[in-house]
Amino acid sequence: MSGRRLLAGVCWAGTVAVAARGAAGSWNAARSLAWLTASSAQPAGGGGSPHVVVILPMLREQRLIAETLGYFAKLAESCPVAVSLAVVTSAREHAERDRYRSEARSTNELAAALVAELRAAGIAAQHYDYPDPGGTMAHQVNYAAHGEIQRLAAAGVPQDQVWVALYNADSRPHPDTIAALAARVSGDEQVRVVQQSAIFTANVPQLLAQGRLVAAGAGLLQTRWTLAREIPRLRRQARQARRGSRWPHLAHCVGHGLFIRADEFTARGGLPVETMNEDLAFGYLACAAGTPIEALPLLELAETPDSVPALVRQGRQWFWSYPEYPAFAGLAGRQGLGTRRRRAALTVQGLARGGLWLGQSPAVAAALALPLLDRRRGAVAAVAALTLYAGIPLGLMAAHPATGTHVPRSVRALVGMLGAAVVSSAGPWWCCVSAADRAVRGTTYRHDKTER
Repeated sequence: MSGRRLLAGVCWAGTVAVAARGAAGSWNAARSLAWLTASSAQPAGGGGSPHVVVILPMLREQRLIAETLGYFAKLAESCPVAVSLAVVTSAREHAERDRYRSEARSTNELAAALVAELRAAGIAAQHYDYPDPGGTMAHQVNYAAHGEIQRLAAAGVPQDQVWVALYNADSRPHPDTIAALAARVSGDEQVRVVQQSAIFTANVPQLLAQGRLVAAGAGLLQTRWTLAREIPRLRRQARQARRGSRWPHLAHCVGHGLFIRADEFTARGGLPVETMNEDLAFGYLACAAGTPIEALPLLELAETPDSVPALVRQGRQWFWSYPEYPAFAGLAGRQGLGTRRRRAALTVQGLARGGLWLGQSPAVAAALALPLLDRRRGAVAAVAALTLYAGIPLGLMAAHPATGTHVPRSVRALVGMLGAAVVSSAGPWWCCVSAADRAVRGTTYRHDKTER
């Protein structure tokens, strides 16, 4: 067999894989959008009386902190239930100030001043400053959450009435999010963890206008993933957990748009700090325990990184959870969560999904290259596969009111999505090299700040 024929065979295999994943993804995305539409049309119900504590961990967020606190202050004022804000900064910012050439006023100083203004305006707000410069975002969240839970307990609010809500500095949840949460948790004791999914399109129009097609495409590609994978997995996991299925389905939590009832948060000891990423680890523990992770049918609007290097760094940081799935199993075992078979099934699912992410860029690149090696059939197959993978989801997102505001239906957007797919595995492969280095040489790696 000639080298050209062998290469063509590899490209055909990649194209078939892209087509299969694309067909399933498009179907799932359409169903997720239909679910969002149907859920928004249903009456909200009577609601409950939870006290929601919004935790906002921040590190070097001078550009966004005022806008973010203003947004959440308006959200708190308009909510039918009690909402308090907790901004948590870190001594890490001071320790790293020279390294990052930070602005004159630190996020810590700005947070103290802005929270004082909110309190003077009648908004329930607290500022926490995590004192350990070696801490991660999980340490910040746990520090503030435990402080707020204790403060509310002293005021007579029981833990089963308190919900810890986690958001980032660039998070812009739907204005009705808290009301929807109150309606969802009302009268249902099983609801202990709720996940609001995000679309990453807030800055996509701006990036497209600047000619940053790959960065814009990455936001669209990640939004496609939310609809095609994240929401269906959350809904399936919740159904199976409620039925007590022997074969668990793995869904993951995300550290923004995550709501955890305070008694559940306390029982888990807060977010895991032993792992590189805290959110997927927490989701694994919930799945191992058989706790339903309920999907909230309102979306959060977030930004996507504005450059290819930032995308690669983000992919590297996000992927750390996948080589750590065996460590998640060990963590669940030490907490007595699930059987060994249950943890093994969850771990296999996590590792398999990591393998799919590693293969995404090679498969899409193979589909793009196929017409060069098989000009007749290959061109038709490649166009069909890439249409299923990116074209149809882009059209669905652009047409739906929940996602279409920031999603343009254009050739530039489609080109950006395909370009983003070609580089999407770079960060994960870099992470694999780092994980191997850590395993062999014992090199210490630290959770990086990846947003924007």
